[in-house]
Amino acid sequence: RGYVPLAIEIDRTADVDTLCLGGDLKSAFAFHRGKYVFLSQHFGDLDNKNIYDCFKSNIKRFAALHGFSEKKIAADLHPGYYSSNMFENVGVRIQHHKAHIASVIAEHRLKGKVIGFAFDGTGYGDDGAIWGSEVFIFDEGKVHRAEHLDYVKMLASDEVSKNADLALSCYLGGNELVDKAIKNNINIVLSSSMG
Repeated sequence: RGYVPLAIEIDRTADVDTLCLGGDLKSAFAFHRGKYVFLSQHFGDLDNKNIYDCFKSNIKRFAALHGFSEKKIAADLHPGYYSSNMFENVGVRIQHHKAHIASVIAEHRLKGKVIGFAFDGTGYGDDGAIWGSEVFIFDEGKVHRAEHLDYVKMLASDEVSKNADLALSCYLGGNELVDKAIKNNINIVLSSSMG
């Protein structure tokens, strides 16, 4: 985000203008045209209606300012994200942590086989679990999740990602209500997150 309003040149060429939408927290968007990626400013969390409205209107404003048209749209894999559901014609859905590693590869113009570590809280995984501590192998467009922390049962709530005491209770036990929910598989998800 520190490059705004400058474009970043990468080695991958977009065949058409592509709108890239990330996750709902700490939201930003980008347009990819040719070999350049144009990043927006930071907006905040899209669960706030004012921020959501500002985000969406700024996509239109940014596109008009630069003459972009979103011929292709890429969004986060998470099916419940506001950003992932903002447009009907999303053509590419990408796992959040794979996107982090891919952005580093693009920014630094890395070639060949690359190993990437993603320790980034939470992201909806390809298997429907909540990922958060992955080792990926990128090899010329192919991505393999080579390793991850063991899955832990966590409460299926955004509160777990914001409340360290609640997350700790999921890992170590000691909270009667949380312990019962986990034991009985009530509103839980599997998570490989580091924290």
